[in-house]
Amino acid sequence: MSNIDKIIEAINIPKRIVDNAELFLKKLLGPAIGQTGELIADQIRYRRFKNQVVIFTKAKELLESKSIEPKQINLKTLSPLLEYSSLEEDEKVQNIWSNVIANISSYETEQSLNLKCIEILKEITPDEILILDFFFEKFRVDEKVTLENWKNQSWFKDRTSVYPDNSIFAPWDFKETLQMTQEQLDLYIDRLISFGVIRYEQPNLRESKENAHIQDIFSGTSQSVELKSYELETSERVHFTNFGLYFVKLCKYEK
Repeated sequence: MSNIDKIIEAINIPKRIVDNAELFLKKLLGPAIGQTGELIADQIRYRRFKNQVVIFTKAKELLESKSIEPKQINLKTLSPLLEYSSLEEDEKVQNIWSNVIANISSYETEQSLNLKCIEILKEITPDEILILDFFFEKFRVDEKVTLENWKNQSWFKDRTSVYPDNSIFAPWDFKETLQMTQEQLDLYIDRLISFGVIRYEQPNLRESKENAHIQDIFSGTSQSVELKSYELETSERVHFTNFGLYFVKLCKYEK
């Protein structure tokens, strides 16, 4: 019995499913790679191999749902996809890896952005994904309303998308909906900001005015003058970045 057969037997996955996943991987790897199954078996242990089979099988099914033939993925992108996706055992996050693979292998995307997305996906938690999904659904609702309003304005009537700051969110307003504490939200928001997918709202410069009386000690007279002061008001509300919208859309597969 070969090494690959031993692994298949140990993880109890039907050979037919493994063969389909292996065939799909061969298409993504291109003609330069021969025995894909042996390559995987030699490089990773059986649990990681099982994750790869599950994820790539789902990606294959997504493409088949649209009758799309997968295109070859650049090795610079495919290598981290194989490496990092094999570490994921959470089913929800595995589904996102499948979506990313299906999207990258079915239409033209930005390789440099994809690599950044892969790096984020290997670190992101299910709760952070929940926050992004929630914000994105609200963003899409707001986008639909905004585009509808723009139809009556000559400058914007041909627009098909809105700017990322079209929707600004106050995370603490959704604690009960998300079933998270303020401390959890603060932590997750900080991490999502560090990933570059969301950012804080642009601060505002607030102007205030006050009248003051100036005394002229020589003439004994006084006059009233208006004094202006400026204060930078920061905000704890957040909105998506351009990259953040790209990341979320790459993680979704529209059937």
